[in-house]
Amino acid sequence: MRTTSLLTAATLVVTLGWAAPAPADFFAETAVQTHRGDSTDPPDSQPYYGNGVFEATPGLGQTSTTTEWDFVDDQTIGGLPIREEFATGTANLATGDLKAHIKGAQRSGMFAITSALAAIKDRVVVSRPGGPAFGRLNGDVVTFTLTLDGSRSVDNPTAGSAFNGSIFALIVGKPGSIVPFLYFRSPDYFCTFYYGIGNDANVIYSNGGPTLQLPIVARFTSFPVTITASCPVPGDFDWAIVLRPSYVSTAPDTFWEFDFANTLNYGVYVANGGTISSTDSGVTPPEGDPAPPGAPLDHFLSYKVKSTKGGNCAADSPANANKACTTEEDCGGVSDGDDETTHCAPEKFQKGLRVTLSDRLEPGSRLFDVKKPLALCTPAQKYDEPVNDPSTHLQSYAIALTPKLCIAGSPKNIGAACTKETDCGGAKGTSFCRAQAKSVKQTGVNIRNQFHGSESGPLVVDVIKPDRLLVPTSKGLTDPLDPPVGVDVDHYKCYKVAMPKGVKFTPITGVSVLDQFTQIQNPPDGKKLFDLKKPTHVCLAASKNGEALVDPTQNLFCYQAVPVKGQPKHLPVKGLYLSNQFGVDQDDTIKEEEFCVPSAVDLESGGTPA
Repeated sequence: MRTTSLLTAATLVVTLGWAAPAPADFFAETAVQTHRGDSTDPPDSQPYYGNGVFEATPGLGQTSTTTEWDFVDDQTIGGLPIREEFATGTANLATGDLKAHIKGAQRSGMFAITSALAAIKDRVVVSRPGGPAFGRLNGDVVTFTLTLDGSRSVDNPTAGSAFNGSIFALIVGKPGSIVPFLYFRSPDYFCTFYYGIGNDANVIYSNGGPTLQLPIVARFTSFPVTITASCPVPGDFDWAIVLRPSYVSTAPDTFWEFDFANTLNYGVYVANGGTISSTDSGVTPPEGDPAPPGAPLDHFLSYKVKSTKGGNCAADSPANANKACTTEEDCGGVSDGDDETTHCAPEKFQKGLRVTLSDRLEPGSRLFDVKKPLALCTPAQKYDEPVNDPSTHLQSYAIALTPKLCIAGSPKNIGAACTKETDCGGAKGTSFCRAQAKSVKQTGVNIRNQFHGSESGPLVVDVIKPDRLLVPTSKGLTDPLDPPVGVDVDHYKCYKVAMPKGVKFTPITGVSVLDQFTQIQNPPDGKKLFDLKKPTHVCLAASKNGEALVDPTQNLFCYQAVPVKGQPKHLPVKGLYLSNQFGVDQDDTIKEEEFCVPSAVDLESGGTPA
């Protein structure tokens, strides 16, 4: 046990390196929460000490603001307080500092939470000299480069009795969407990048509202770290940098300190000839570096699929976990008698699956129901062009806009699906449960790819509404494989497209395609010829549940693919194991349905809401 007091003043500094100061929206908040009482006591007998959960007055519009809180328990062990905690946070536009620091000692088996939060945000007006308006071109993104340095230490942590909820976050949203007392999720955010400080599996946040589990992009246990994050924006935007060290302990003889007291180097790069015209603060941020180029996106041949007949052994089956089965014995179980088991179950796609999606056409985070698997997209060689990543497939799911959700400011379940006011913590006379705005048809969207380029000019289409989601997927022929991790392939939100009224599409004939299935089924060279009859979908790189995009400039454009007359029919491939973030499906291929081509999607001379 330590024999000296921990509470000596310390500071965590994040230096942003800005120009001359001016008023801006920024705030710093801290909280120390401590329960006193036995863990078996009812909650109302365990009083809180401190200022609650981030309830300090923010310093909106000021040059700087500082908040500090400390707590020393009057109960002692060996002459020392059983708990003592310190937290401080500062946001200073004049010096470009963002500071936060927590420190604590827990000498009993009671309950302590120490947190601090410092954040600064600004509004940016972007333009492109000579036009078109920024946000209309493929590749109109902003890239943030952030380098964070610091330290963290915990002495004598006990498994199951301590939780590190520390995060470092970058948020980009519509003008006016980022407000003090951040809920960290809003339908009006374009992109959210949450980085865990420490190696906890989950990070949650609550500031007097609903508790949220945040989607963590990466976790850092040593410093310094450099982060590059790109976000497609449709024009002007708000951004915020948030630093929140936090630690929870119920273990005796535990001591913690989170201090990043060095420098955060920060820069913003506006792509495609864009420039920052002005900011609310009057401070122009330093220019960062562009996003590093990712691997070229492959072509994909899409096969319609259906669920494999029979069932699957459950993940906890004694034998053949996640494999096909027809009887309990296939899974190591028993089919009759008192010891009958239920490991072999019919395969059904999970109900109630919902995701938030944000892309360049619909940059606000919108909630969608994921209905069922529709197709498997295999990486494909067009003519003799090489395949960059033969392992990463895309599984296509039917999606539909969730009818209603709890809006920002709801007492609970912000951003979640709802059917009535009480789902959002409302009551008679409130209007927290609201319908999501329907997708707006866009006319005159320009598509450029290897079929429609500089010589023939772009293909002009009307974009109707989103109806599919493409998810990076691993394909196993005999066993499930691990889902893809760290690949250069994003999720893609696919919109139905149609030719403008009165315009006919000229089919593209005799396109040579080779993939893993045609290679086996079409000897001697494995190639198969297709006619591309009509456009079907435009698929835009999309952030799912706030996940960072690999390359927001990459898109796919899909055509109905029909084998040329005389080409062999596709022979269904049965029992494929398809693994991704949604789980493992076992599907059979039916026939080819689409061919998807990497494409530039420009809203420059079209993209007009119908």
